[in-house]
Amino acid sequence: MRRALPLVAVLVVLGWAAGAAAGPDSKNGKIAFVSGGDIWLVNSDGSGLQNLTHSPAREAYPTWSPEGTRIVYSSNRGAIRSLWIMNANGGDPRRLTGLARAVDTTPSLSPDGRRVAFARRLRGNQEIYVMNLDGTGLRRLTRYAGVDFDPSWSPDGSQIVFWRSLRHGKTSVREIFAVNPDGSGLRRLTWGPDSDSPAWAPDGKRIAFTRHARGSSEGDIWVMRADGSGQQRIAGGAWDDDDPAWAPDGSAIAFASDRADGTPNIYLVTVRAPRKVSRVTKPGPGAAALPHAGAISPAWQPVP
Repeated sequence: MRRALPLVAVLVVLGWAAGAAAGPDSKNGKIAFVSGGDIWLVNSDGSGLQNLTHSPAREAYPTWSPEGTRIVYSSNRGAIRSLWIMNANGGDPRRLTGLARAVDTTPSLSPDGRRVAFARRLRGNQEIYVMNLDGTGLRRLTRYAGVDFDPSWSPDGSQIVFWRSLRHGKTSVREIFAVNPDGSGLRRLTWGPDSDSPAWAPDGKRIAFTRHARGSSEGDIWVMRADGSGQQRIAGGAWDDDDPAWAPDGSAIAFASDRADGTPNIYLVTVRAPRKVSRVTKPGPGAAALPHAGAISPAWQPVP
């Protein structure tokens, strides 16, 4: 599950081949992420760090338009947590939603760039909605007395995956579901333990997600087929790995991890074995270092 950021410390590599090797970028653009309440960009090798928002507000959950020229995100500008859109260079920010009683987060753009799926909390419930990018055609997809969160649109536009918090007696468990964009065809893909943060692969055949050991806050990065079968762990250990985001060419997955020092930063793992993990963001002085406490919520830009 996506998190707040603790204090940064120094880089310590624990058990993985993390290093300065350049990440895959031949068909991939920059990685957007959140640090210090702002949205940033960085190349997959850690170079080219850029702060896009410079805002006193708290920005979160960036996602790219299919052509890689715009970013949709959530912001509490104006004391309302709503969806915004801006150019890839941070210019021309514009609010997309603004219902006073609602909290709108975790946007995901449709493959044609015309619609956005998102989570809206309203009157105690959190549901998945879809609307046109101009704010028209709002449709509520789920109706559940609980939490539905973090939608991700399939590359062919036929499905949206998200996670739902299910009650089991006095406890709850997160599981991944899929639904059609018109709200029909709801189906469950995972059956425990806790699974969340689903992200479609560019080929539409696989879904990356975070799985948490029962009774633990630590997460691992897993991949499964689109029907929920063939589940396989591809990154993890005695730390918390979360927020998977596919490279547009499908070669790697960016994710947030606190494996080095207890503070989440952005890492990459190659999808094909032998898998290699490299670190993208780091704290400390210097032009290539973040001035804020860590980094979460990566989103990879399609090359324009």
